[in-house]
Amino acid sequence: MGGSRNIRQSGPNRATEVGAFFVDLVNRWTMAIEHPAGPRQGDILDALWRLFSSPYLTLALTVVVALALLVAAILPQEPVAARNDELVHNQWLTRIYQRYPATGETLLAIGALNVLRSFWFRLLVALLAFNLCLGLVNLAEALWQNRRAATLRRPESFFTAEQSSVFLTTNLPWNEVLESVRHTLAVTLARPKEEHTHSVAYFHADSGPWPLWGALLSYLGVLLMIVGWLMGGWFDWQMEGIRLGIGQQVALHDTPYALRLENLMVEGSDLRAETALLKDGLEIRRGVITLQQPLRGGGFTVQGIGYGPEIVVQAKDGTGRTIKLQSFVAGAEPEEMVHLAFSEPGEERYFAVPERNLVVRLVLVQSEDAETGPSFRIQAYRESMVDPVLDRILTKSERVEIADDHYTLSMKHYALLQVRHSPGDGFVLIGLLLACGGMVLLLWKPRAQVWVMVAAEGGGVTIKARGQAGKSDRRFHRLMAALQRALQAHDGADDGG
Repeated sequence: MGGSRNIRQSGPNRATEVGAFFVDLVNRWTMAIEHPAGPRQGDILDALWRLFSSPYLTLALTVVVALALLVAAILPQEPVAARNDELVHNQWLTRIYQRYPATGETLLAIGALNVLRSFWFRLLVALLAFNLCLGLVNLAEALWQNRRAATLRRPESFFTAEQSSVFLTTNLPWNEVLESVRHTLAVTLARPKEEHTHSVAYFHADSGPWPLWGALLSYLGVLLMIVGWLMGGWFDWQMEGIRLGIGQQVALHDTPYALRLENLMVEGSDLRAETALLKDGLEIRRGVITLQQPLRGGGFTVQGIGYGPEIVVQAKDGTGRTIKLQSFVAGAEPEEMVHLAFSEPGEERYFAVPERNLVVRLVLVQSEDAETGPSFRIQAYRESMVDPVLDRILTKSERVEIADDHYTLSMKHYALLQVRHSPGDGFVLIGLLLACGGMVLLLWKPRAQVWVMVAAEGGGVTIKARGQAGKSDRRFHRLMAALQRALQAHDGADDGG
Protein backbone atom coordinates (compact mmCIF):
# COMPACT_ATOMS: atom_id res chain seq x y z
CA MET A 1 0.00 0.00 0.00
CA GLY A 2 1.37 3.36 -0.94
CA GLY A 3 0.46 6.65 0.73
CA SER A 4 0.88 8.72 3.86
CA ARG A 5 -0.48 8.61 7.39
CA ASN A 6 -0.83 11.64 9.63
CA ILE A 7 -2.17 11.56 13.20
CA ARG A 8 -2.85 14.64 15.34
CA GLN A 9 -3.90 14.27 18.97
CA SER A 10 -2.83 16.12 22.09
CA GLY A 11 -1.60 14.07 25.04
CA PRO A 12 -3.24 14.01 28.48
CA ASN A 13 -2.15 16.33 31.25
CA ARG A 14 -1.46 14.16 34.32
CA ALA A 15 -0.56 16.50 37.16
CA THR A 16 -1.71 14.00 39.77
CA GLU A 17 -3.57 10.70 39.65
CA VAL A 18 -6.64 12.20 41.31
CA GLY A 19 -6.58 15.21 39.03
CA ALA A 20 -6.18 12.98 35.98
CA PHE A 21 -9.16 10.90 37.07
CA PHE A 22 -11.44 13.93 37.31
CA VAL A 23 -10.12 15.41 34.07
CA ASP A 24 -10.84 12.11 32.34
CA LEU A 25 -14.30 11.96 33.90
CA VAL A 26 -15.14 15.49 32.75
CA ASN A 27 -13.83 14.69 29.27
CA ARG A 28 -16.03 11.62 29.08
CA TRP A 29 -18.98 13.60 30.36
CA THR A 30 -18.40 16.34 27.80
CA MET A 31 -17.89 13.81 25.01
CA ALA A 32 -21.16 12.10 25.91
CA ILE A 33 -23.09 15.36 25.76
CA GLU A 34 -21.53 17.34 22.95
CA HIS A 35 -21.56 15.99 19.44
CA PRO A 36 -20.20 17.86 16.43
CA ALA A 37 -22.87 18.79 13.97
CA GLY A 38 -20.90 20.88 11.52
CA PRO A 39 -20.37 24.61 11.65
CA ARG A 40 -22.71 26.43 14.04
CA GLN A 41 -23.98 29.94 13.76
CA GLY A 42 -22.07 32.28 16.02
CA ASP A 43 -25.06 34.25 17.37
CA ILE A 44 -25.32 35.46 20.93
CA LEU A 45 -28.18 33.09 21.85
CA ASP A 46 -26.17 30.09 20.71
CA ALA A 47 -23.19 31.29 22.75
CA LEU A 48 -25.36 31.75 25.85
CA TRP A 49 -26.91 28.31 25.37
CA ARG A 50 -23.48 26.71 25.15
CA LEU A 51 -22.31 28.63 28.22
CA PHE A 52 -25.23 27.78 30.49
CA SER A 53 -25.53 24.16 29.30
CA SER A 54 -21.80 23.43 29.54
CA PRO A 55 -20.86 20.37 31.63
CA TYR A 56 -17.87 22.34 32.88
CA LEU A 57 -20.31 24.85 34.38
CA THR A 58 -22.19 21.91 35.90
CA LEU A 59 -19.00 20.69 37.54
CA ALA A 60 -18.04 24.16 38.77
CA LEU A 61 -21.47 24.83 40.29
CA THR A 62 -21.55 21.38 41.90
CA VAL A 63 -18.17 21.99 43.53
CA VAL A 64 -19.23 25.41 44.85
CA VAL A 65 -22.51 24.02 46.23
CA ALA A 66 -20.60 21.17 47.90
CA LEU A 67 -18.21 23.69 49.50
CA ALA A 68 -21.19 25.72 50.74
CA LEU A 69 -22.67 22.59 52.32
CA LEU A 70 -19.29 21.91 53.93
CA VAL A 71 -19.37 25.41 55.45
CA ALA A 72 -22.89 24.70 56.73
CA ALA A 73 -21.64 21.48 58.34
CA ILE A 74 -18.67 23.18 60.03
CA LEU A 75 -20.21 26.45 61.26
CA PRO A 76 -23.21 26.56 63.64
CA GLN A 77 -26.34 27.33 61.64
CA GLU A 78 -29.36 29.29 62.82
CA PRO A 79 -31.83 26.86 64.46
CA VAL A 80 -35.34 26.55 63.09
CA ALA A 81 -36.87 27.75 66.37
CA ALA A 82 -34.92 31.02 66.12
CA ARG A 83 -36.70 31.97 62.89
CA ASN A 84 -40.09 32.29 64.59
CA ASP A 85 -39.12 33.13 68.18
CA GLU A 86 -37.36 36.44 68.80
CA LEU A 87 -36.18 35.37 72.25
CA VAL A 88 -34.56 32.20 70.90
CA HIS A 89 -33.07 34.24 68.04
CA ASN A 90 -31.49 36.73 70.45
CA GLN A 91 -30.12 33.92 72.62
CA TRP A 92 -28.57 32.31 69.56
CA LEU A 93 -27.01 35.64 68.47
CA THR A 94 -25.51 36.06 71.93
CA ARG A 95 -23.85 32.64 71.70
CA ILE A 96 -22.54 33.46 68.20
CA TYR A 97 -20.95 36.74 69.33
CA GLN A 98 -19.39 34.97 72.29
CA ARG A 99 -17.96 32.24 70.09
CA TYR A 100 -16.86 34.50 67.21
CA PRO A 101 -16.25 37.93 68.77
CA ALA A 102 -14.18 39.22 65.83
CA THR A 103 -15.86 37.59 62.85
CA GLY A 104 -19.43 36.95 64.01
CA GLU A 105 -20.85 40.07 62.35
CA THR A 106 -19.14 39.25 59.05
CA LEU A 107 -20.29 35.63 59.11
CA LEU A 108 -23.86 36.77 59.67
CA ALA A 109 -23.66 39.38 56.92
CA ILE A 110 -22.47 36.91 54.25
CA GLY A 111 -24.97 34.24 55.28
CA ALA A 112 -22.36 31.72 56.43
CA LEU A 113 -24.41 30.98 59.55
CA ASN A 114 -27.62 30.44 57.60
CA VAL A 115 -26.31 28.91 54.39
CA LEU A 116 -29.34 26.95 53.25
CA ARG A 117 -31.61 29.99 53.49
CA SER A 118 -29.15 32.56 52.11
CA PHE A 119 -29.81 34.31 48.81
CA TRP A 120 -26.46 33.40 47.26
CA PHE A 121 -26.86 29.69 48.02
CA ARG A 122 -30.36 29.62 46.54
CA LEU A 123 -29.03 31.46 43.48
CA LEU A 124 -26.30 28.82 43.06
CA VAL A 125 -28.85 26.01 43.31
CA ALA A 126 -31.15 27.79 40.84
CA LEU A 127 -28.26 28.20 38.36
CA LEU A 128 -27.34 24.55 38.76
CA ALA A 129 -30.95 23.48 38.17
CA PHE A 130 -31.13 25.73 35.08
CA ASN A 131 -27.85 24.30 33.79
CA LEU A 132 -29.11 20.75 34.30
CA CYS A 133 -32.37 21.47 32.48
CA LEU A 134 -30.46 22.82 29.47
CA GLY A 135 -28.14 19.83 29.63
CA LEU A 136 -31.13 17.50 29.59
CA VAL A 137 -32.39 19.24 26.44
CA ASN A 138 -28.97 18.74 24.79
CA LEU A 139 -28.96 15.09 25.79
CA ALA A 140 -32.49 14.54 24.54
CA GLU A 141 -31.46 16.06 21.21
CA ALA A 142 -28.33 13.90 21.08
CA LEU A 143 -30.31 10.74 21.85
CA TRP A 144 -32.89 11.63 19.21
CA GLN A 145 -30.18 12.17 16.61
CA ASN A 146 -28.47 8.97 17.74
CA ARG A 147 -31.74 7.08 17.30
CA ARG A 148 -32.27 8.51 13.84
CA ALA A 149 -29.81 8.44 10.98
CA ALA A 150 -26.67 10.38 11.87
CA THR A 151 -25.42 13.09 9.55
CA LEU A 152 -22.73 11.32 7.56
CA ARG A 153 -21.60 13.88 5.01
CA ARG A 154 -18.84 16.16 6.24
CA PRO A 155 -16.95 18.89 4.37
CA GLU A 156 -13.25 18.67 3.62
CA SER A 157 -12.53 21.19 6.38
CA PHE A 158 -14.07 18.87 8.96
CA PHE A 159 -11.20 16.38 8.50
CA THR A 160 -8.48 19.00 8.92
CA ALA A 161 -9.54 20.30 12.34
CA GLU A 162 -7.10 20.12 15.24
CA GLN A 163 -8.39 16.84 16.58
CA SER A 164 -7.66 13.20 15.94
CA SER A 165 -7.44 12.87 12.14
CA VAL A 166 -5.83 10.39 9.75
CA PHE A 167 -5.19 10.38 6.01
CA LEU A 168 -4.55 7.14 4.13
CA THR A 169 -4.10 6.44 0.42
CA THR A 170 -4.17 3.11 -1.37
CA ASN A 171 -4.20 1.66 -4.89
CA LEU A 172 -6.74 -1.04 -3.99
CA PRO A 173 -10.00 -1.25 -5.95
CA TRP A 174 -12.85 0.93 -4.72
CA ASN A 175 -15.11 -1.92 -3.58
CA GLU A 176 -12.33 -3.61 -1.59
CA VAL A 177 -11.55 -0.37 0.23
CA LEU A 178 -15.21 0.12 1.13
CA GLU A 179 -15.45 -3.45 2.43
CA SER A 180 -12.30 -3.00 4.54
CA VAL A 181 -13.57 0.25 6.04
CA ARG A 182 -17.00 -1.23 6.71
CA HIS A 183 -15.60 -4.36 8.40
CA THR A 184 -13.06 -2.46 10.52
CA LEU A 185 -15.66 0.00 11.80
CA ALA A 186 -18.06 -2.82 12.68
CA VAL A 187 -15.39 -4.72 14.61
CA THR A 188 -13.94 -1.74 16.48
CA LEU A 189 -16.95 0.47 17.29
CA ALA A 190 -20.03 -1.24 15.82
CA ARG A 191 -23.13 0.51 14.49
CA PRO A 192 -21.50 1.67 11.20
CA LYS A 193 -23.65 3.71 8.83
CA GLU A 194 -22.76 4.76 5.30
CA GLU A 195 -23.89 7.00 2.51
CA HIS A 196 -22.69 7.10 -1.11
CA THR A 197 -22.44 9.86 -3.67
CA HIS A 198 -20.60 10.02 -6.96
CA SER A 199 -17.07 8.64 -6.28
CA VAL A 200 -17.32 9.47 -2.54
CA ALA A 201 -18.54 7.33 0.37
CA TYR A 202 -19.18 8.61 3.90
CA PHE A 203 -19.11 6.41 7.03
CA HIS A 204 -19.98 7.03 10.66
CA ALA A 205 -19.62 4.68 13.64
CA ASP A 206 -19.88 5.20 17.38
CA SER A 207 -19.79 3.28 20.62
CA GLY A 208 -23.57 3.20 21.03
CA PRO A 209 -26.01 5.18 23.17
CA TRP A 210 -24.70 4.05 26.58
CA PRO A 211 -22.57 7.15 27.28
CA LEU A 212 -25.49 9.39 26.36
CA TRP A 213 -27.74 7.48 28.74
CA GLY A 214 -25.04 7.70 31.42
CA ALA A 215 -24.87 11.49 31.11
CA LEU A 216 -28.66 11.70 31.02
CA LEU A 217 -28.98 9.64 34.21
CA SER A 218 -26.32 11.78 35.92
CA TYR A 219 -28.08 15.02 35.02
CA LEU A 220 -31.50 13.67 35.97
CA GLY A 221 -30.16 12.29 39.26
CA VAL A 222 -28.64 15.60 40.36
CA LEU A 223 -31.82 17.42 39.31
CA LEU A 224 -33.94 15.04 41.39
CA MET A 225 -31.66 15.60 44.39
CA ILE A 226 -32.20 19.35 44.03
CA VAL A 227 -35.96 18.82 43.80
CA GLY A 228 -35.83 16.66 46.94
CA TRP A 229 -33.85 19.32 48.77
CA LEU A 230 -36.34 22.02 47.75
CA MET A 231 -39.26 19.84 48.86
CA GLY A 232 -37.48 19.36 52.17
CA GLY A 233 -37.21 23.11 52.64
CA TRP A 234 -40.90 23.63 51.90
CA PHE A 235 -42.65 20.61 53.39
CA ASP A 236 -40.35 19.14 56.07
CA TRP A 237 -41.47 19.31 59.69
CA GLN A 238 -40.74 17.41 62.87
CA MET A 239 -42.62 16.56 66.07
CA GLU A 240 -40.47 15.65 69.06
CA GLY A 241 -41.16 14.26 72.50
CA ILE A 242 -44.49 12.57 71.64
CA ARG A 243 -45.59 10.49 74.62
CA LEU A 244 -47.96 7.67 73.76
CA GLY A 245 -49.34 4.97 76.00
CA ILE A 246 -50.88 1.77 74.68
CA GLY A 247 -54.06 2.60 72.78
CA GLN A 248 -53.33 6.32 72.54
CA GLN A 249 -52.97 8.20 69.28
CA VAL A 250 -51.86 11.65 68.23
CA ALA A 251 -52.63 13.74 65.13
CA LEU A 252 -49.57 14.48 63.01
CA HIS A 253 -49.22 18.19 62.42
CA ASP A 254 -51.89 19.66 60.11
CA THR A 255 -52.34 16.48 58.10
CA PRO A 256 -55.04 13.77 57.90
CA TYR A 257 -52.51 11.36 59.42
CA ALA A 258 -52.37 10.08 62.99
CA LEU A 259 -50.07 7.77 64.94
CA ARG A 260 -51.36 5.15 67.37
CA LEU A 261 -49.43 2.97 69.82
CA GLU A 262 -50.79 -0.57 69.68
CA ASN A 263 -48.44 -2.37 72.05
CA LEU A 264 -45.27 -1.71 74.01
CA MET A 265 -42.63 -3.95 75.56
CA VAL A 266 -39.55 -2.81 77.43
CA GLU A 267 -36.59 -5.18 77.05
CA GLY A 268 -33.63 -4.15 79.16
CA SER A 269 -32.65 -0.68 77.97
CA ASP A 270 -34.53 -0.98 74.67
CA LEU A 271 -38.17 -0.85 73.71
CA ARG A 272 -40.35 -2.58 71.14
CA ALA A 273 -43.26 -0.36 70.24
CA GLU A 274 -45.85 -1.65 67.80
CA THR A 275 -47.27 1.43 66.11
CA ALA A 276 -49.84 2.06 63.39
CA LEU A 277 -49.91 4.97 60.95
CA LEU A 278 -53.46 6.07 60.17
CA LYS A 279 -54.91 8.25 57.42
CA ASP A 280 -58.45 9.53 57.92
CA GLY A 281 -58.87 6.86 60.59
CA LEU A 282 -57.79 3.98 58.33
CA GLU A 283 -54.58 2.07 58.99
CA ILE A 284 -52.07 2.36 56.13
CA ARG A 285 -48.88 1.17 57.81
CA ARG A 286 -47.95 -0.90 60.87
CA GLY A 287 -44.59 -1.88 62.27
CA VAL A 288 -42.40 -2.36 65.33
CA ILE A 289 -40.16 0.50 66.43
CA THR A 290 -37.04 0.15 68.54
CA LEU A 291 -34.47 2.75 69.54
CA GLN A 292 -32.45 1.74 66.46
CA GLN A 293 -35.21 0.74 64.02
CA PRO A 294 -37.65 3.45 62.85
CA LEU A 295 -40.95 3.03 61.03
CA ARG A 296 -41.20 4.60 57.57
CA GLY A 297 -44.23 5.14 55.39
CA GLY A 298 -46.26 7.86 53.71
CA GLY A 299 -43.29 10.21 53.77
CA PHE A 300 -43.05 9.87 57.58
CA THR A 301 -40.22 8.53 59.71
CA VAL A 302 -41.24 7.53 63.25
CA GLN A 303 -38.24 7.07 65.55
CA GLY A 304 -38.25 5.77 69.11
CA ILE A 305 -36.16 8.06 71.32
CA GLY A 306 -36.99 6.71 74.78
CA TYR A 307 -39.61 5.43 77.20
CA GLY A 308 -40.80 6.01 80.73
CA PRO A 309 -43.28 4.93 83.40
CA GLU A 310 -46.94 5.88 83.26
CA ILE A 311 -50.04 5.16 85.31
CA VAL A 312 -53.33 4.34 83.63
CA VAL A 313 -56.31 5.14 85.88
CA GLN A 314 -59.91 3.91 85.68
CA ALA A 315 -62.68 4.39 88.24
CA LYS A 316 -66.01 2.69 89.06
CA ASP A 317 -68.57 3.28 91.78
CA GLY A 318 -70.04 0.64 94.09
CA THR A 319 -72.55 -0.50 91.43
CA GLY A 320 -69.86 -1.02 88.77
CA ARG A 321 -70.72 2.12 86.80
CA THR A 322 -67.75 3.82 85.18
CA ILE A 323 -66.82 7.21 86.61
CA LYS A 324 -65.33 9.69 84.16
CA LEU A 325 -61.97 11.27 84.94
CA GLN A 326 -60.34 14.42 83.62
CA SER A 327 -56.58 14.99 83.32
CA PHE A 328 -55.06 18.43 83.84
CA VAL A 329 -54.13 18.91 80.19
CA ALA A 330 -55.23 21.85 78.08
CA GLY A 331 -58.34 20.95 76.13
CA ALA A 332 -58.83 17.61 77.90
CA GLU A 333 -62.38 16.29 78.24
CA PRO A 334 -63.72 13.85 80.87
CA GLU A 335 -62.83 10.29 79.82
CA GLU A 336 -63.21 6.77 81.14
CA MET A 337 -59.43 6.38 81.31
CA VAL A 338 -56.54 8.78 81.85
CA HIS A 339 -52.83 8.27 81.09
CA LEU A 340 -50.34 9.97 83.41
CA ALA A 341 -46.78 9.89 82.08
CA PHE A 342 -43.63 10.62 84.11
CA SER A 343 -40.01 11.16 83.18
CA GLU A 344 -37.95 11.79 86.33
CA PRO A 345 -38.34 11.55 90.13
CA GLY A 346 -40.24 14.42 91.71
CA GLU A 347 -42.48 14.97 88.69
CA GLU A 348 -46.17 15.46 89.54
CA ARG A 349 -49.33 14.63 87.63
CA TYR A 350 -52.96 15.33 88.50
CA PHE A 351 -56.44 14.21 87.48
CA ALA A 352 -59.87 15.24 88.69
CA VAL A 353 -63.09 13.35 89.39
CA PRO A 354 -65.74 15.98 88.59
CA GLU A 355 -68.65 13.89 89.92
CA ARG A 356 -66.98 13.61 93.33
CA ASN A 357 -65.30 17.02 93.60
CA LEU A 358 -62.07 15.10 93.99
CA VAL A 359 -58.52 15.88 92.83
CA VAL A 360 -55.84 13.15 92.82
CA ARG A 361 -52.12 13.91 92.86
CA LEU A 362 -49.44 11.40 91.86
CA VAL A 363 -45.70 11.94 92.32
CA LEU A 364 -42.93 9.76 90.90
CA VAL A 365 -40.87 8.97 94.00
CA GLN A 366 -38.37 6.55 92.54
CA SER A 367 -37.62 5.78 88.89
CA GLU A 368 -37.60 2.25 87.51
CA ASP A 369 -33.81 2.32 87.18
CA ALA A 370 -33.64 1.14 90.78
CA GLU A 371 -33.79 -2.55 91.56
CA THR A 372 -37.18 -2.24 93.22
CA GLY A 373 -38.76 -0.58 90.19
CA PRO A 374 -40.74 2.68 90.11
CA SER A 375 -42.78 3.87 93.05
CA PHE A 376 -45.42 6.60 93.26
CA ARG A 377 -47.05 8.60 95.99
CA ILE A 378 -50.81 9.04 95.56
CA GLN A 379 -52.79 11.72 97.41
CA ALA A 380 -56.51 12.49 97.01
CA TYR A 381 -58.08 15.80 98.10
CA ARG A 382 -61.70 16.84 98.44
CA GLU A 383 -62.63 20.33 97.31
CA SER A 384 -61.70 23.00 99.91
CA MET A 385 -60.03 20.38 102.15
CA VAL A 386 -56.40 20.70 103.19
CA ASP A 387 -55.78 17.20 104.46
CA PRO A 388 -55.81 14.37 101.90
CA VAL A 389 -58.48 11.68 102.10
CA LEU A 390 -55.89 9.22 100.72
CA ASP A 391 -52.11 9.27 101.07
CA ARG A 392 -50.04 6.18 100.30
CA ILE A 393 -47.15 4.76 98.25
CA LEU A 394 -47.69 2.59 95.16
CA THR A 395 -45.01 0.10 94.09
CA LYS A 396 -47.14 -1.97 91.74
CA SER A 397 -50.48 -1.91 89.95
CA GLU A 398 -53.18 -1.65 92.59
CA ARG A 399 -56.85 -1.05 93.17
CA VAL A 400 -57.55 1.60 95.80
CA GLU A 401 -60.82 2.67 97.38
CA ILE A 402 -61.89 6.26 97.98
CA ALA A 403 -65.35 6.82 99.55
CA ASP A 404 -66.81 3.56 98.19
CA ASP A 405 -65.41 4.23 94.68
CA HIS A 406 -62.77 1.91 93.27
CA TYR A 407 -59.78 3.27 91.34
CA THR A 408 -57.61 0.92 89.33
CA LEU A 409 -54.08 2.27 88.88
CA SER A 410 -52.08 0.20 86.39
CA MET A 411 -48.33 0.76 86.14
CA LYS A 412 -47.26 0.64 82.50
CA HIS A 413 -44.83 2.31 80.13
CA TYR A 414 -45.18 4.98 77.49
CA ALA A 415 -43.09 5.35 74.35
CA LEU A 416 -41.33 8.63 73.63
CA LEU A 417 -41.42 9.11 69.86
CA GLN A 418 -40.20 11.53 67.25
CA VAL A 419 -41.99 11.97 63.92
CA ARG A 420 -40.35 13.55 60.90
CA HIS A 421 -42.12 14.33 57.67
CA SER A 422 -39.65 14.46 54.77
CA PRO A 423 -41.31 13.85 51.38
CA GLY A 424 -38.15 14.95 49.59
CA ASP A 425 -36.00 12.09 50.94
CA GLY A 426 -37.32 9.68 48.29
CA PHE A 427 -36.38 12.08 45.50
CA VAL A 428 -32.90 12.53 46.99
CA LEU A 429 -32.37 8.77 47.27
CA ILE A 430 -33.61 8.05 43.73
CA GLY A 431 -31.53 10.94 42.39
CA LEU A 432 -28.42 9.67 44.14
CA LEU A 433 -28.89 6.18 42.68
CA LEU A 434 -29.48 7.58 39.18
CA ALA A 435 -26.43 9.87 39.40
CA CYS A 436 -24.20 7.02 40.58
CA GLY A 437 -25.53 4.72 37.85
CA GLY A 438 -24.90 7.41 35.24
CA MET A 439 -21.33 7.91 36.43
CA VAL A 440 -20.74 4.16 36.25
CA LEU A 441 -21.96 4.14 32.62
CA LEU A 442 -19.74 7.11 31.77
CA LEU A 443 -16.69 5.40 33.25
CA TRP A 444 -17.50 1.98 31.83
CA LYS A 445 -18.59 3.07 28.34
CA PRO A 446 -16.95 6.36 27.36
CA ARG A 447 -18.29 7.71 24.09
CA ALA A 448 -16.24 7.51 20.91
CA GLN A 449 -17.18 8.39 17.33
CA VAL A 450 -15.45 8.31 13.98
CA TRP A 451 -16.28 9.81 10.59
CA VAL A 452 -14.63 8.41 7.45
CA MET A 453 -14.66 9.80 3.92
CA VAL A 454 -13.51 7.49 1.11
CA ALA A 455 -12.88 9.28 -2.18
CA ALA A 456 -11.53 8.12 -5.53
CA GLU A 457 -8.76 10.55 -6.51
CA GLY A 458 -6.08 10.41 -9.21
CA GLY A 459 -6.33 6.71 -9.97
CA GLY A 460 -6.24 5.71 -6.29
CA VAL A 461 -8.43 5.89 -3.20
CA THR A 462 -7.97 8.41 -0.39
CA ILE A 463 -9.31 7.70 3.10
CA LYS A 464 -9.82 10.61 5.48
CA ALA A 465 -10.95 9.94 9.04
CA ARG A 466 -11.64 12.01 12.11
CA GLY A 467 -12.33 10.60 15.55
CA GLN A 468 -13.82 12.00 18.71
CA ALA A 469 -12.95 10.40 22.03
CA GLY A 470 -11.42 11.15 25.40
CA LYS A 471 -7.75 12.03 25.57
CA SER A 472 -6.92 8.70 27.15
CA ASP A 473 -9.16 6.71 24.79
CA ARG A 474 -7.04 4.84 22.22
CA ARG A 475 -9.89 3.32 20.23
CA PHE A 476 -9.48 5.75 17.33
CA HIS A 477 -5.78 4.87 16.97
CA ARG A 478 -6.56 1.16 17.22
CA LEU A 479 -9.26 1.54 14.59
CA MET A 480 -6.95 3.27 12.12
CA ALA A 481 -4.17 0.77 12.78
CA ALA A 482 -6.63 -2.06 12.09
CA LEU A 483 -7.80 -0.35 8.90
CA GLN A 484 -4.20 0.10 7.73
CA ARG A 485 -3.46 -3.57 8.41
CA ALA A 486 -6.60 -4.61 6.50
CA LEU A 487 -5.58 -2.52 3.49
CA GLN A 488 -2.05 -3.90 3.62
CA ALA A 489 -3.42 -7.45 3.74
CA HIS A 490 -5.60 -6.86 0.69
CA ASP A 491 -2.73 -5.13 -1.11
CA GLY A 492 -0.38 -8.01 -0.30
CA ALA A 493 -2.92 -10.57 -1.46
CA ASP A 494 -3.31 -8.76 -4.78
CA ASP A 495 0.45 -8.59 -5.23
CA GLY A 496 0.79 -12.32 -4.51
CA GLY A 497 -1.90 -13.18 -7.05
